[in-house]
Amino acid sequence: MDQWLTNYQFTVYIGNGTYGFSKISGMVQEMEYDCIREGGRNWSPVFFCKPKSKQGVLVLEKGVKAAAPANGAKLIEVGSKLEGVIIAIGTGAGKSSSLKYTFDTGIVAKLELGDLDASGNQILIRKVEIVHTGLRRLNGE
Repeated sequence: MDQWLTNYQFTVYIGNGTYGFSKISGMVQEMEYDCIREGGRNWSPVFFCKPKSKQGVLVLEKGVKAAAPANGAKLIEVGSKLEGVIIAIGTGAGKSSSLKYTFDTGIVAKLELGDLDASGNQILIRKVEIVHTGLRRLNGE
């Protein structure tokens, strides 16, 4: 029996760490192309894929670190290069999730932390912006 995909069950894996965020925006897959009218082909234009010329921006909001990395990896820092980032969407949002997205290389461009308040109960990571090479779906998932 097929299950409906929802937009509220997701988990983010960064390196060996597991993170939970309340909102992720900027999940866009796009392709750049050239449109050429060829002289001998008058009935339609020809489309050619071209290499990406602009980066994607992934925004992760209101997050917590859910599990400590096994090898003592560092927390997210501005300017750090990220590889092995996986966004798992779907039922359980874990290893058996329905969809998984990743990018080859990303850099943390902005890290916004919440206020430090000993009497409060707010989330520390307010917003993380990651500039990346392009979002793609993992094959076989």
